[in-house]
Amino acid sequence: WYHDRNNEKPLGIIDLEDGRLEKTESKKKKYEGCEFKIIVPSGSGSRVLMLRVDYKKDRDPWMEAMAMAKSRHIAAGTINLD
Repeated sequence: WYHDRNNEKPLGIIDLEDGRLEKTESKKKKYEGCEFKIIVPSGSGSRVLMLRVDYKKDRDPWMEAMAMAKSRHIAAGTINLD
């Protein structure tokens, strides 16, 4: 993931294997329908990663692509990302 669009190098990798994707409602009108979150188990709780697309029409395709990538990864077996 990148902190913002101007970063040249990613800050890390989001492991979707145990994560859950959910649509979320934005508190800002201009982002309505553009946000979603990934909930990842972390230690004794969970970590919530908030994501936003530029346009409302792009949210569902992004979520579907992530869900498909997760399914393919799980079907192929665990891959060490280190």
